[in-house]
Amino acid sequence: MEISEKDYRELLNRLEKTERENAKNTARNEVMNLTMKYFHYHQCFRDDLVVEECLAKKSPGIHSEHGASGVYEGYEHVAQWWKKRPNPPGKILLHSITTPIIEVAGDCKTAKGVFILLGVECCLTEKGITPKVYLQDQPSEDGRDIFEQWGIAKYGIDYIVEDGEWRIWHFHAYDFARAKFNKGWITYAQEMAKFQKETQNSGEKPFNMVQYATDKEIFYCPPADRPSTFNFTYDGMTSRLELFPPIPKPYDTFKDTFEY
Repeated sequence: MEISEKDYRELLNRLEKTERENAKNTARNEVMNLTMKYFHYHQCFRDDLVVEECLAKKSPGIHSEHGASGVYEGYEHVAQWWKKRPNPPGKILLHSITTPIIEVAGDCKTAKGVFILLGVECCLTEKGITPKVYLQDQPSEDGRDIFEQWGIAKYGIDYIVEDGEWRIWHFHAYDFARAKFNKGWITYAQEMAKFQKETQNSGEKPFNMVQYATDKEIFYCPPADRPSTFNFTYDGMTSRLELFPPIPKPYDTFKDTFEY
């Protein structure tokens, strides 16, 4: 059966369109798996695997931002944030992400994703190690302070293909809200705001610079290369919700979009 030149061209166009869609769907699945792998590694403090298997290493413009801790630029500084994170015994960390929106570029060389994170964190610390505002009012049976909190954050991530594999290129964690297990979101936000105001001129490091607490010591984030680009403070009274991070829209190449 012979087909006309017009029908042939139409079939060819449909085939090319299908191949492009299949390539983008495959890329989206790979990006999603990479993101899930990152969070599985992160919750188990396997930051060596995060650095080795998840982060971009040689693409230009690598950077990361973690709440109000500042922006880290270049592979070495970005990797340092994870390499410096302690792995304390007794610490539980579970960050579960939801509501993904992933947009793969038309050229399938980069991708963008946004997510919402719901998390829990807890451990015991020696008396006086961690600021009171961050701890439960009731100590444990052996007298140590109880650190337990809920955490909600949002993530905006840019991905890039390196040597045929998807990697995290720009990583941005947007703080949203936290609460103690024994107190609500508003009470905790007001306590934290008061604490930050009281200590901002004392020479102490801002508490949002705390990376993790162990039973013996507080670990602060490594020095950043420049200040944070975004800061949202929930106080239960005056704070208004904003659409952050921006939702990715279809784009052909990365020069047509923005960076997280």
